[in-house]
Amino acid sequence: MSRNLSWALTQGHNVNIVKRDGIVLSKERGNVMNVNSVRFTPIINKKTVDVSIAPNGKTISVSTTRRGT
Repeated sequence: MSRNLSWALTQGHNVNIVKRDGIVLSKERGNVMNVNSVRFTPIINKKTVDVSIAPNGKTISVSTTRRGT
C-alpha cells in the first residue's frame, strides 16, 4: 500500500491524536516532532527514531526502528 493511501486512511482516525489550541499533534511513540503529518508518523514510515528518558531520570535512550517492506 502506498504512503499516500495509508495516510489518507489513518489521517484523522488515529487514537494518538491530540487537538490543542487549534493545533493537531500526535503522541505516537517514534514521532519525535509530535506533529500529525505523513512525514513524521511512524505508522507509515519505514524508519523511525524514538528518544526517551529512563525511569531513573539519569539516562537518555535513543532507539531506531526499521520495518521490512
